[in-house]
Amino acid sequence: MTARRRHQAPANLSFVLSTALLLHGCCVHAFTPKPQSRLARAHWQGRPVRMVAERPRFMSTTGPVPQSGSRATSSGPVEHPNSVPCSPWQGQGAQEMDRGSASDGTDLASDPSIQSMQAVRRAEIMQAAKAGEWDRTIEVLRSMVQEGVPRDTACYAGVIRACSTAGQPAEALDAFDEMRREGIPQDTRAYNIAIVGCIGQQTWPWAMELLEEMRAREVSADAATYTAVLKAVARGGRGDIAALLVEEAVQFGIKVPAAALTLALGACAASGQHTAALSILAVLEGTAPPAPVAGRGKGKGGGGKGGAGGWPDLESFRLVLEACVKAEEYGVAQEVFDRLKAAGHTPDEESFRWVMRALEGPDWEKALALQKEVRLAGLRLDTGMYNCIMRSLNRGFQYEETLRQLSEMRRDKAKPDAKTYTRMALACANHHPTPKWELALRHLSRADAAGVEITLSCLNWLVTACARAGQWREVDVLLARIDADAGGADSITYTSMIGACQALGDAARAQALLQNMKQKGLKMGDAVYGKGMAALQSGGRHDAALALYGDMKRARVRPSARTLHFALRSATHEGDWVIAKEIIGAMTRLGFMGQVEKERQDAVRTDNLVLLKLLRP
Repeated sequence: MTARRRHQAPANLSFVLSTALLLHGCCVHAFTPKPQSRLARAHWQGRPVRMVAERPRFMSTTGPVPQSGSRATSSGPVEHPNSVPCSPWQGQGAQEMDRGSASDGTDLASDPSIQSMQAVRRAEIMQAAKAGEWDRTIEVLRSMVQEGVPRDTACYAGVIRACSTAGQPAEALDAFDEMRREGIPQDTRAYNIAIVGCIGQQTWPWAMELLEEMRAREVSADAATYTAVLKAVARGGRGDIAALLVEEAVQFGIKVPAAALTLALGACAASGQHTAALSILAVLEGTAPPAPVAGRGKGKGGGGKGGAGGWPDLESFRLVLEACVKAEEYGVAQEVFDRLKAAGHTPDEESFRWVMRALEGPDWEKALALQKEVRLAGLRLDTGMYNCIMRSLNRGFQYEETLRQLSEMRRDKAKPDAKTYTRMALACANHHPTPKWELALRHLSRADAAGVEITLSCLNWLVTACARAGQWREVDVLLARIDADAGGADSITYTSMIGACQALGDAARAQALLQNMKQKGLKMGDAVYGKGMAALQSGGRHDAALALYGDMKRARVRPSARTLHFALRSATHEGDWVIAKEIIGAMTRLGFMGQVEKERQDAVRTDNLVLLKLLRP
């Protein structure tokens, strides 16, 4: 028994059954049997259950019928939600009239006057539904009950459709429940109208519940059924369930309209469910092309300039691209982009934007090729596209090209943002052979003038650029800004400066920076210790490097092969063979056998017999 079922009872049992139904409403979720189908299991988890006594029924008023134009909820006493729903007709005669038969056995439906009244009331319901007066349709239906006029499928369908269109899913489902209690057949069309009323962000589980009910009652579902449920599930953001619905429709040989599949793709894109999006895309690729529409191919979702105009359309490919990028499946996203072009579509700005976000690793040549393709298509490169291109160039060590992109941005009137300036600072700091610290500071001034909020990452790269160029006065100015704007320098800032000290051979400054880190309580990881030992060695302070290695052991920081290499160099230089043996043992224990072999080759080349003996297997 589902949570949506209602039970009718005699009036003298109303108090007893109201208590029973209230307890049933509290416990129904725990005792409702779980569906066994794959789709049902997918939507059952975590969905809200509509309780038995959740809302009042529109057929439960015991007062007079409201006058035309008034709201059903504001005229006459409305039965409490937790009470038992009772028919407004009491007694045997009333029950017979409610069934459409008189006490003498005469069929009321065959009475010409009753038929005329039924047609009039049906027309009133349809007129009110057309005008969007959903409460008026309920009033008319209630008046038919009091007048003893039989209700048919068309009357209830009009009420359900009016409530669904007006965004009243609870009222629509109450009317649907009333149909069952009245013994009026509920066919596929009636279910479809009720499911349409459940299209909403919070009410999509009700649509799934109605679909499960159709299966249980062996009511056949058609394309309109799956279209309505897909729209409801997509509105709820459940792309995984949408994919299962599409799979089920295909198995049953039901052709769901491509527009509904595109809505399901939107749910997949919003939640980054790329697997579900790809399965729906495969179904779309087997869908017949739509009928020609004037102007199609220029608007959103069309084939684009020179597009094929069929399914999957450009919007469908864009949504799959978005889902793949959000799922960080960048290789799959690039394959989808190739399928987009193979389908005859011309990519638009949004498509290029997503595929550029899918660029990973040092694939800078592909980034420049996409940039050229955008220009040839007559499209505009925005800030996000430039940021993706600059990221790929930096990963490919093409720092000069990264800086050239800033000029391209000004030509295209794209405004640099915080990410742009961070990528610029990185390129300036790593520029070979000398860091372009002056250019970096000029761009910083432009960012300040434009009101761009500079991030700590950008300031760290600016510090790195100035430190590698030996411009410590500028470093002090930047550190003061970091203290004022970013809450103080972090471990990354100090690691960059210590690394610059290694290149400059400034052991004294490196030691001072290490001391500042300890005083500030900043976290010192393997990178700090490794660069610190290298900087101290570059200034001839091997004793201080060995002392730093001792601090690293006491802090229980796991060393890398590179850090152990610097420590072994200092131990060898100082002739501390006990420490050297300990370091070699750490290399072996941590599995750095490649580094051990390199140290052995260095010992052979420098003719260091003592070290060679220690390194012997």
